[in-house]
Amino acid sequence: MRTPRLAKLWLIFAVVLLLASPLLAQEARDAFGFANGTTAGAGLGSITLMTGGGSYDTATDVARAGGTFSAVIASPALATAIGVAAGTEVQGRWDAEELTAQTFAFGTVVSSDAVVVLKADFYVNHPAPPAAGNVATFSKKMIVSATGGDINPALSGVQNFWVEGCGFGTAEPAKCN
Repeated sequence: MRTPRLAKLWLIFAVVLLLASPLLAQEARDAFGFANGTTAGAGLGSITLMTGGGSYDTATDVARAGGTFSAVIASPALATAIGVAAGTEVQGRWDAEELTAQTFAFGTVVSSDAVVVLKADFYVNHPAPPAAGNVATFSKKMIVSATGGDINPALSGVQNFWVEGCGFGTAEPAKCN
């Protein structure tokens, strides 16, 4: 009589293990967070404050990240597209769903467990977005060192934050793995 009961328990164990195995086999995603990101400014303008975070998977190039930003728009073309005067500070949010790479004179930066390179969409709140809903005002690449390490050895000091068109800068990293 004990044999059927034992066989039933083994069958239940095997089914549970079979159903759970895909969850156990998934690779862990890397996570990052940062605060007080700023850049000195380049062609498009400067980031006066940027925060955010999320997770990413270098095996699939998928990211789920977002945050908020304030920026001074220096480019007359971008300012006109947003509907503000050049030199205006704007606020909004950003999100990213895709990893990318970025090539500089010193080499190519790709995402790893220490650095995340994102294609981000920026949504301007001020004075009013040119398109309603979830239509990005503009898209730019961005890089965050998840560990605070230098991503641009060509510049003096630690440069652990970069936004395309706004240049290199610093942020307070928070590695979340």
